[in-house]
Amino acid sequence: MTVSEITLDLTEREIEILELLNEGLKNKEIATRTHLTLYTVKWYLKQIYSKLYVSNRTQAASKARELGLFQEDAKRISREMAAIRTNLPESVMPFFGREGDIEQVKDWLLGDMRLVTLHGIGGMGKTRLALEVGHRLLPAFTDGVYFISLTASDINPLHLLADTLTLNASGTDVTAQVATYLHNKHMLLIFDNFEHLLPYATEISHLLEQTRNLRIIVTSREILNLSHEVVIPLQGLTSEDSDAAYQLYIQRARSSIGNYTPDSAESAYIHKICKLVGGMPLAIEMVAGWVSVMSAAETYERVKRNIDLLTSDEHDRPQRHQSIRAIFDYSLESLPYDLKQAVIKLGIFHYEGFTLKDAEAVADLSPLALRQLTQAALLQRDTDGRFKFHPLIRQYITALLRADETLYSETKDAHGAHYFKFSEYLVDQLNAPNFSLRLIDEFRAGGGNLLLAWRHALRQGYYDWLLSATEVGYITEMAGNWDLSLKMYYDTLAKTPESETLLRGRLLALISVFEGRLYYMERLETSARESWELLKDSDYVWDARAAMQYLALLKAIMGAGDEAFAILDKVDAKSIPSHLQPNAYVDSLNRIARPLALMYTHQLEQARPLLERAKVPTWSESVIYLPECYYLLGMEDKAHQSLVRLYTAALDNRNHRLAQMIVLYLTLLEHDDADIPNALTHNLRELINIGFKYQFIVRNGFYFGVMSMMRGLQREAFYSWYGAMRLLDDLHEISLKYQYANQIAGHLVSLMPEKAFALYDAIANASDAPERLKEQARNHLLNLPPVSEDSTGDVNKVLLASIH
Repeated sequence: MTVSEITLDLTEREIEILELLNEGLKNKEIATRTHLTLYTVKWYLKQIYSKLYVSNRTQAASKARELGLFQEDAKRISREMAAIRTNLPESVMPFFGREGDIEQVKDWLLGDMRLVTLHGIGGMGKTRLALEVGHRLLPAFTDGVYFISLTASDINPLHLLADTLTLNASGTDVTAQVATYLHNKHMLLIFDNFEHLLPYATEISHLLEQTRNLRIIVTSREILNLSHEVVIPLQGLTSEDSDAAYQLYIQRARSSIGNYTPDSAESAYIHKICKLVGGMPLAIEMVAGWVSVMSAAETYERVKRNIDLLTSDEHDRPQRHQSIRAIFDYSLESLPYDLKQAVIKLGIFHYEGFTLKDAEAVADLSPLALRQLTQAALLQRDTDGRFKFHPLIRQYITALLRADETLYSETKDAHGAHYFKFSEYLVDQLNAPNFSLRLIDEFRAGGGNLLLAWRHALRQGYYDWLLSATEVGYITEMAGNWDLSLKMYYDTLAKTPESETLLRGRLLALISVFEGRLYYMERLETSARESWELLKDSDYVWDARAAMQYLALLKAIMGAGDEAFAILDKVDAKSIPSHLQPNAYVDSLNRIARPLALMYTHQLEQARPLLERAKVPTWSESVIYLPECYYLLGMEDKAHQSLVRLYTAALDNRNHRLAQMIVLYLTLLEHDDADIPNALTHNLRELINIGFKYQFIVRNGFYFGVMSMMRGLQREAFYSWYGAMRLLDDLHEISLKYQYANQIAGHLVSLMPEKAFALYDAIANASDAPERLKEQARNHLLNLPPVSEDSTGDVNKVLLASIH
């Protein structure tokens, strides 16, 4: 492989990392310098090793020096590019982000793929991306890279190509003449804005069939539907490109205010704006143009209400790109009337999207129609099979739907009826003998739409539907949506008439479960007892029993053991008709409530035989308590065996909380104190590698730490918190880290005030903590007696020091 080929294959980011590697920087230092996560740096190093045919850092740096990649290479490539024939326009503005897309297009074109379509709605940056790829590939195409704009044309694109190449093509068979000229040429062509010339798509196909080394990039709002074609559906700059979106905003803002430098508050709103507009490059450029008129906060609030702020008066911008609304109008008006109306109905769905089945039921859209919409770039289908609008398109479509009161009302009813059936399905599965936690994934996928349907039913007074759907709350509890679910149930209870006693009783029962998870002791006592009185003689007695069992368990944790067992005796004494069977969640709680209360009151020997006989299903989080009982009794071998056996089941069932608790206990059992911090961090990272979301892992670590601390398991609590904080460090989620650290300190105030002070002090003095969180910590310090020793230090060090 030649120097030219290696240099071409390496990305700018990879060369940057190689240079830092050559300076002797370690992975973490490279991550800090490049603002990448440690994981991303390691991924890049793997790519570099592969491309340079080496196996380690030393070899990579040596090979790079040998090839001269750090010295004259850039100048040499510039000289090579200057000698290559091209008509590519030079970029006036810098290009931001899209490295993943660029690498994919390059890999395809330098491989076996000969036609790549950059597909997306107007404003997504298709042309800019195509030009960037063209410039980067100049050294690879010895016969040139040529750009053919089709914007103002209605003729065969190959006529324009012939003109671009200054061929003397004449007659009717231009394709054959162009193909003859290009037969052996090693050339890249870029056809820009092909969507209005789709009848000529076959000309592109014929051209490829009659040439050997030709490669083509097409940009289009619609795919060409050719057998040769591979498509990159282009959406906005994603979270991976969030820094690129921010830099694009800053660059465009400086066109209005040359020295524009946002402070931290302004920067936070710029990030929110970029997310609000879904990372659409054109929208970011337009919204940045208002920097001379209003702050980023004001801009954000206005764009959130109306997309009409997204306009441009720049004279060199094409007419079709003068406003975001004009782009969307063009796409929608090109559809047949019936399909246009169906698309507008899709505005009723939650931003999380919908399935083919959902679209058929609510908007009467066929698979063929959905394919047409995806090909027109109005919709995108995720890998999980869900269709979604770009955020700005959804805002535009939803506004059109709300403007038609009749259509809006009819569509809301259709949406509500469809998700009423979905709630029935969820409840049926919850009560099925073969219940599986896979149901939670289904709930999460449709949960946003279910919430919209719930609110619609509440506004319309459909209390029978709400009564039957209330049981879905157990699934939201298992999914960990405690705060949101509690708010929704509180709101529903407040708007439910007193006459609806069964609904109110069920709502209170589920409210008790959420309050129990969040340790709202006083509220839980009221909710659970009221639910029991309303439901104890009804068909929903199992719900009330679950509420009372949660109350008993909280009493046990708080040290009120006598009250806890009195409550359990009371509900156990209630005779329940045999035809009333508990659902899977309630049944699991019923099996574990008494032995768990014994554990919480430190009666481990009495709890052990009850736990061994309980036969808790392996999908249930409660299955952890038997190995935990062994662990607390000092039966380490037995605890380890049980945990190892359960770990596979936890992964198979996608049970985040169970898997994380198992990981914590296994780490504590398998490692010495000195090795536990790094081993725990490694094991938690493995959960992410398996596919668990880090947000859930961090939240679970926080929750398990709180629960352990309340039970007097201080070592387990601090390690659980420490693991969550280290994970956030590694992922560079700094704001979230200090947000959780403040909450941890808050839980320690009454239990261990000196540790709370040390933690608040570490936050207040942290150089990387957001100012608002530092201010919160400083305010809390004013209400705490200072500790005698020097408590200033890193949050993680404070947590580790608290363990020993």
